[in-house]
Amino acid sequence: MVRIKSEIDISDRSRLVTFGERAQRSVVEFADRVLAQTQNHELGNTGALLSEILGKARGLDAASLKDANFVTRLFSSVEGRLRRFKEQFDDVASQIDRITVALDRNKETLHRDIALLDELHEETKSAITQLDTHIAAGRAFAQEFRSGGLAELERTAKAQNAGSDTLLAAQTYQDAVQAVDQLEKRIFYLEQARQIGIQQLPQIRIVQSGDETLIENLQATTELTIPVWKQKMVMLLGLNRQRSALELQKTVTDATNEMMRQASEMITGDRF
Repeated sequence: MVRIKSEIDISDRSRLVTFGERAQRSVVEFADRVLAQTQNHELGNTGALLSEILGKARGLDAASLKDANFVTRLFSSVEGRLRRFKEQFDDVASQIDRITVALDRNKETLHRDIALLDELHEETKSAITQLDTHIAAGRAFAQEFRSGGLAELERTAKAQNAGSDTLLAAQTYQDAVQAVDQLEKRIFYLEQARQIGIQQLPQIRIVQSGDETLIENLQATTELTIPVWKQKMVMLLGLNRQRSALELQKTVTDATNEMMRQASEMITGDRF
């Protein structure tokens, strides 16, 4: 602050109108970058992909294997229904795998967005600190100048006798008044920029929170929902294969028993 205060030159009007401009501009630039990130977040297709992958998983009717109605049982064999279901499962699983790849890419993008927003958060805090320093230095200079140098110029102007020196002293005093007013106006603008930066910090976290929620949903879908769905399908297919094997075994057993019964009857009939 001391260095910034010592560099203020009340006679250099061009520097006064740009006092603290770099720190002020930084806050505005960071706000633009946060807005760009927010727009990219809103235009993303992550939510649509999540809905699509869940819709495809739910769309495969597992009950068609075990709860077939009478007409279905009458005109289609267990093996046929099993084969058609497996074909549907393979098709849906392939589509889900492709969507999962797209979701993984989106997840990486969201991770990068969160990291970038962290950088913006820190840069905004740094810009606020710079603004605080300029504001404090400008206030201190203005207060000291008004009670010191400006008061002295006013006394000098009032003490001059009528003439050109009086006009010159009065003009010098008015120039100094305008200059310190300009400095205080710049301080006011810096305070407004600081307020923008302060309000921007929670906004950054809100955007990050939305990205983090999407990542959590992505992870829950790709790491939990889809594996459980596939596990359920595998178990269902396995159980139906087992049921088919049991039905086949029953058919073989029944046929064997029938043939044994018939053979027994033939042997009994020959005896009598």
